Amino acid sequence: MLCTMMVDEVAICKQVDWDGHKYVGYVNLGVPVEDSRRLPVAKEALVMMTVSLTEHWKVPVAYFLIDGLPGQERANLVLLCLSKLHSAGITIVSLTFDGSSANCAMAVHLRARHHANDPSCSFPHPENPSQNVHIF
Repeated sequence: MLCTMMVDEVAICKQVDWDGHKYVGYVNLGVPVEDSRRLPVAKEALVMMTVSLTEHWKVPVAYFLIDGLPGQERANLVLLCLSKLHSAGITIVSLTFDGSSANCAMAVHLRARHHANDPSCSFPHPENPSQNVHIF
């Protein structure tokens, strides 16, 4: 199935709550942390959403609670999502994001190629290097 993926930050209310088992509201990149209270309080959610190019649907596939995130870590999360989606039979052909400095740094870390005579910008898919993922 052919899809595109969008990445964007969404501002969230900085708040820590007790859910009955643990405190929530701290930065969370999906990996276990022994004491989350040592982490900063999250102020944004980095959201990744896929949109089908052949059918009529769009689905958020991941979100990460962040307090700013450099380009290298963003690139790692995008590559992880691309790999997981590929294993589920979804082929991502393009990646869309805004022009923030962190996202531009992410494109550099993804090794996006940009040619002077060609306005398109792309990088090889992590699971299928013969296929490019185009950036918008």
